[in-house]
Amino acid sequence: MRPSILAYTWWVVLVIVLLPIHLASAQDKPSTAQIQDALSVKLPAFLTLSNVKIRGQAPDTSPGQVVLFLTQDWRPAIGIGPSDPFMKTVFSVSITADEALFEKDRQVGNLIVLRRVVDKGDTLSLNGIAASQQHGNLLVTSIVGFDQDLPPGRPRSNFARTSVIAGTPEADAAIAQASNAAKENVQSIRDSLLGVWHGYYVCGQGRTGGELSLTEMTDQGTISGTFKFFNLPGMHNAQPGSYAVSGKYDFAAKSLRIDPAGWIDHPHDYTAIPMVFPMITDWTKIEGRVLGGCKEIILSK
Repeated sequence: MRPSILAYTWWVVLVIVLLPIHLASAQDKPSTAQIQDALSVKLPAFLTLSNVKIRGQAPDTSPGQVVLFLTQDWRPAIGIGPSDPFMKTVFSVSITADEALFEKDRQVGNLIVLRRVVDKGDTLSLNGIAASQQHGNLLVTSIVGFDQDLPPGRPRSNFARTSVIAGTPEADAAIAQASNAAKENVQSIRDSLLGVWHGYYVCGQGRTGGELSLTEMTDQGTISGTFKFFNLPGMHNAQPGSYAVSGKYDFAAKSLRIDPAGWIDHPHDYTAIPMVFPMITDWTKIEGRVLGGCKEIILSK
C-alpha cells in the first residue's frame, strides 16, 4: 500500500514550517562589527582593538535534535540528528596596550614592588573563535577563546600608590628602607614574643594552669617552644603534662597560632590541641582560644 495523500500533506506542512527555521539559524553570520562588540565585552578597557578580520565561518552542531528527512523512495521519515546549530567564526585581531602593564614582583615589609610586563603601545596579534546563535530576531555572539594568552598585568593605577617599579632608583631606595624597617619590626616582635608566658586555659577538665615557653622565631615568623599544663593553686582537676610546640606569627594579621609538635610528658587520656591568639596588640598579655571544643586561654609575661 502507498501512503495516502493526506499523510504526505502533513509531512510537507511540517517540512515547510520547521525546516526553514532550522536552516535560518545556521545561515545567520555575525558581522565584523558584532565580533568587535563581543571582544569589547571580553577584554579589559585598557586594551584597544584593531584590525578585526573574519577568517572563516561555518555552522557547528551537536547531536540531540529530532529532524525530518526523506528516504531513498521519497517517503518522509523522522530521526535523531543535530540540535539547533550555532555559527562558529574564526577571526584575527590586533590588541594594543593603552598604557604600561605591571605585575606584583615581591613585597618587602609593607612595600609592594612591581615589574613591568607590557610597555605602552605594545601590540599583540591573536586568532580567536566566536560562537553565534539566533535567539528570536537577535543574533547573540560571544568569544569562545584565543590561540594564546592575553597580555598579562594591570595598569599602575590598579596598585597601591605607595608601590614602586623594580629597577628604578626610587624603588632601590624604597626597598632598602622597607627592608630595614621590616628587619627592625621582626626583631621587635621577636623580643616581645619570646620568653615564658604564664596563665590559664579552660577545657573539659575546667580551668587549668598553662605555661607557654617560646624559644625561637625565624624572620618568617616560625615559632618553636614548649607548653606545660598543671593544676592551679587550690585545684585538683587536671593532670600535669607538657609537649613541644611549633607555630607561626602572622605579621600582617598580628596573630599567633601554636600547634602541638610532640609529647614530652603525656598524661593518660589527654590530647594535645592547637591554640590561636588573634590580633595581638598588647605584648604583656595575650588572649586567645584553645581549639578542639575548649574555650579561652589567657597568658601574661
